[in-house]
Amino acid sequence: MKRKVVPKSTSVSRSIDLPTTNETSESLKKMENSNRYLHAVIDSLEDELLVVNKDYHIVQANDAVLRNRGKHRQEVIGSYCYEVSHNLVRRCNLPLHECPIRVVWETGRSAQATHIHVFHAEGKRQERYINIIASPVTDDRGNVIAVTELMRDVTDRKEAEDQLESSREQLRSLSAHLESVREEERKKIAHDLHDETSQLIASLTALLEAAVSKLPTSASQSRVLLNEAQELSIQILDQIHKLIYQLRPTIIDDFGLAAAIRWLVESNLEVAGFKVNLKVIGQEIRLTPELETALFRVTQEAISNIVRHAHAKRVNIRLYFRKRVIKLRVKDDGCGFDVNEAITSKDRPRGLGLLGMKERVELINGTMNIRSRPGGGTEIDIDIPFNCEATIE
Repeated sequence: MKRKVVPKSTSVSRSIDLPTTNETSESLKKMENSNRYLHAVIDSLEDELLVVNKDYHIVQANDAVLRNRGKHRQEVIGSYCYEVSHNLVRRCNLPLHECPIRVVWETGRSAQATHIHVFHAEGKRQERYINIIASPVTDDRGNVIAVTELMRDVTDRKEAEDQLESSREQLRSLSAHLESVREEERKKIAHDLHDETSQLIASLTALLEAAVSKLPTSASQSRVLLNEAQELSIQILDQIHKLIYQLRPTIIDDFGLAAAIRWLVESNLEVAGFKVNLKVIGQEIRLTPELETALFRVTQEAISNIVRHAHAKRVNIRLYFRKRVIKLRVKDDGCGFDVNEAITSKDRPRGLGLLGMKERVELINGTMNIRSRPGGGTEIDIDIPFNCEATIE
C-alpha cells in the first residue's frame, strides 16, 4: 500500500506517490542480484575485459585479467592499462603499437588492434599475440564516459597462420623452381631438336632428292615413291619446327615479349579465322627471361582456351608497358563461362589451365582477374609489377 503525501501548499492539486520501505528494499535487492549476475557473467569470460577511464586508469577488470597477470584486484584497479597489459611506463604509441583506447576516445567509435603482450609465468618471460577490441561506453546523451577493452589471446592462431604462410612460401618457391626446371628442359629439347633431329631430317630430304635425280627415266614407279617419301620428310621437318617453337620460341629470346605474342596471334588465332585486334601500348622494354617467359606462357594458355572453348569471333589483346608495371588484357566475345565453377571443378581442362595461369602470375608477384559469364564473353586482366632489376638494358 502506498501513502499519499500532499504538500502543504494549497496551490498543488495532485499527490506524489512514494515507494514504501518494503518496495525500496526489494528494488535494491533486485539491483544487487542483477549486479552480482552481471559480474558473474563478466568473470566467466576466458577473454580479459577491462573498463578504462579517460586518464587510462583501470576502473574495472574481470577475473581473467587477474588470473593471467598473476595480480590481485587492488593491484589492477587504478593502475594504467598499459602498465598492466604491456608492462610499459607510458601509453602505447606507433610504431610499437596503435592504442585502440585512444582511437575510441578521439573518434567515439570502436577500434581493433593486435598487440604483443608480455607475460611472466613461472619465472619465464612470454610474448603473446593479443587481439584487442575497444568499445565506447556512453551515457544517455551519447557521450563517451569509459572504454571497454576486450582482449583475446590469439597466439596459437597467429603461430598456425605463420606456419601456414611459411608452408605456402615454400610451395611457391618449389613451384618456381620446378617451373624454371621445366622451362630449361623445354629449351634443351628444343635445341636438341633443332641442332640434331631437324638436321638429320633435312639431310634425309636432300638424299631423297639426290636419289630421285639418279633414277633412270624408266623407273617411274620408284620415282613416285621417292617423291612421296621426300614430301613426307618435308612435312615431318615442318612439324618439328612447329614443335620447337611450341617448346621454346626463339623469338622471345631474340625479339622480346611483344614479338612473341604477335607470333602467337598469327600462328594460333588468325590462321583459325579469328578477327584479332592486338595493340602494344607504351615503350617496349626487355624484361628478365623469367618475366617474359611467364607472360608468354600465360598468354599462350589464354589464346589456347579461346581456340578450344570460347566459340568467339573477335579477340582484343592489349599489352601495356607502363612505369613499373606490365599489363596484359585478353578479351573475347565468345560464349563465356562461370568462373567459380570452372576453377573449382578440377576435372575440367579449362579449370586446370586457369589455375596454372594464376599460379604462374603469382610466382612473379602479379595479379590475375577473370571476368566472364555464360553468353557474355571473357576478359582476363593481368598486372605484373617490376623494378629496374627486372629489366635488361
